[in-house]
Amino acid sequence: MALCAIATAEKAGDRQAGLTAAINQLQGGQNIIAKIIHALWFPFLLLLITGYIGVYVSDKILASVTVNGIGDTVNHWVSTYGLIIAITIIIIFIAIAFALPTLTGQQRDVLDNWPIFSLYKTATAASVLNTLGNLLACGLKLDDALAEMEQQRSTYIRDHIAKMRQQRIGQTNLGCVIDTGLLLPFELSTLKILGSHSDYAPLLLRSAENHQLNVKKRLTRMSNLLNKMGLLVVILLLGCLIGTAMSQLLSTVNF
Repeated sequence: MALCAIATAEKAGDRQAGLTAAINQLQGGQNIIAKIIHALWFPFLLLLITGYIGVYVSDKILASVTVNGIGDTVNHWVSTYGLIIAITIIIIFIAIAFALPTLTGQQRDVLDNWPIFSLYKTATAASVLNTLGNLLACGLKLDDALAEMEQQRSTYIRDHIAKMRQQRIGQTNLGCVIDTGLLLPFELSTLKILGSHSDYAPLLLRSAENHQLNVKKRLTRMSNLLNKMGLLVVILLLGCLIGTAMSQLLSTVNF
């Protein structure tokens, strides 16, 4: 899309503005999928490593025990189903990463209320607003800018851009044009109030900044929450594996 901004700016006779637009887009948080994966991978990897260590230590403890017990049961369950669960989670991650930029329709409307999809939606809104604002600042008309964006973006964004172009017919209020369910409600309200009385580009760029700030805060909260939950699960997993193994070992010792 950065190259698109440069090309369209050249058509409008302002290459420098196109370069600025391209730089702004590259800094606009469009790699949100990578950021979401980065927030998820650490607790998941920590859980895998801890599970392996827990099973290994449990095996060593239980090797000296001749009587079966709760330790064997827990060890068997984790070693048998742990890998299956891990593979299932990886498949879910891959499916989500594929669905985020491609899935549309009524199913997507429901999924957009889920945390990861909602975060992606807001990041997408920031990218769309930033790109649209920069293209308008380059001198393009709103209809032309939307047409350019519709040709370059992902399926999810193309779907929203197509709705915007349809709503543009007979409509001059900016907020009403871009009201496709993509924007944050309070930002959309502001655009509807000012969308008929102000220059479009500054409004869009300011709203893009607010969306980016919202994404940054939510991503930080998500990362912190996942790390805490991952640490809690790790403690519980180690406690179950090693604790039950030690309990079984001690039950065979005569004091």
